[in-house]
Amino acid sequence: MSKPEFMEKIFSNMGTSANLGIAVMCAIAAFKGVFRPMFTMMDKKSDPETKKYTAMREFLTEVSALPLYAVVPIACSNISKKIFKGHKNVENIAANTKFVALGAATFIVPIVCNKIQPPIMAAYKRRDEAKKLQVAQVNSQPVSTFKANYGMKVGG
Repeated sequence: MSKPEFMEKIFSNMGTSANLGIAVMCAIAAFKGVFRPMFTMMDKKSDPETKKYTAMREFLTEVSALPLYAVVPIACSNISKKIFKGHKNVENIAANTKFVALGAATFIVPIVCNKIQPPIMAAYKRRDEAKKLQVAQVNSQPVSTFKANYGMKVGG
């Protein structure tokens, strides 16, 4: 069975281009950043507050992962080009550095998330609690029994 020509081109580019690996990782992060929170919010069995909190954390994780997947490999590649400037295989070294940096970025994402997410989630929680307090204060105020006596009277 022969391989289709376009599939051969795609797999050939995937095997030789480190930039395509970066694009794939960024696309995965973008899709996860959109669809995971969306599916979390569609869960009918979970508590609404838990759904909001979980969706926000998942979104923040992917928002922080996306620039890491894009910047870390390119930065490492540029650094390796400067280090191995006179080497005859500098382009191969830079491409391999991109792949290694993509793997390293996968381990860096949780570290960055643990630094970024707590203050953002604390601010979100404070804002949510302030909003609940404001609604509770409005609901606890006594309802006035005064009826306005203006406008057109019908039937009487």
